[in-house]
Formats: sequence, C-alpha cells, structure tokens
Amino acid sequence: MRALGALCLCFLAGCARQAAVHSPGARFREAADESGLRFHHFTGATGQFYLPEIMGSGVALLDYDGDGDLDVFLLQGTVLEPGKTVSDARFPPPAGWKPGNRLFRNMLKETGRLQFTDVTEEAGLNRAAFGMGVAVGDYNNDGYPDLYVTNFG
Repeated sequence: MRALGALCLCFLAGCARQAAVHSPGARFREAADESGLRFHHFTGATGQFYLPEIMGSGVALLDYDGDGDLDVFLLQGTVLEPGKTVSDARFPPPAGWKPGNRLFRNMLKETGRLQFTDVTEEAGLNRAAFGMGVAVGDYNNDGYPDLYVTNFG
C-alpha cells in the first residue's frame, strides 16, 4: 500500500512539474464579436428537460465561397415543446437574435483581416429547426463542399 501511495505522489509531482513547464500564459482572447461572428446558441429549453436541449448542436468549417479560407456554419436550437414559443424559454435569446442556422463568410482574403459576414439568407440556409450535427464533404463529387445537417424532430 505504501508503494502505491509513493507511486501516486511521484506521478502527481511529475504532472505538476509538467504543467509549470508548459504554461507560458494565455494565448487566446475572445474576438468573435469584433470579427463579425455574432451568434447566440439557443437551446429552446422551457423547463421540461428534453434530452436534446442539453446536447448542444454543431459547427462546420468549410470553404463555402471557394476563396481558400474557412467559412463557418453554425447550427441552432429551437423550442421543442408543442405550443411553446421563444418567449417561453427559460434562457431567452438576446435582443436582435436571429432564429435558425447561420453561415458566416470569412472575408480574410478580401479585406486582409479576420472579418465574417452573415450570408445565411443568400446561401438559402435560413432553416429554423433543432440542429444536432453537421458534416462537410463533396457528396455529389462536383468539387464543391456539401453540408449534411441532422435535426431533431
């Protein structure tokens, strides 16, 4: 038993030393709002504790416009309980919230800086459903990325 305790202490000491060696400080900062990537995930939770409400949704990175940089497709939730609306949600969305999935075009090549533009409407992706997952691939082999979106319900 003593040997096991000593082994655990050695392991923990090694982990602590490793963490101290590899912690150069914070390298990330929140830049979504300033870059135009304005999105608020809405769970649609109304208090019934439906399983999909706690599972989140999905995100896909793809070159939507063919310019070589990655654009962002984000899935959205919605109210699942029949007869309930967004105003019945336990965690209501902020003012100005847009329901449905969102596609953000990366304008890095065009502007020289990280800037996103919401192109959901022009891409025809303004569907309001309870998004659960998304995958990207060239399904029809035409050289362009295709989205496979899964929704609950």
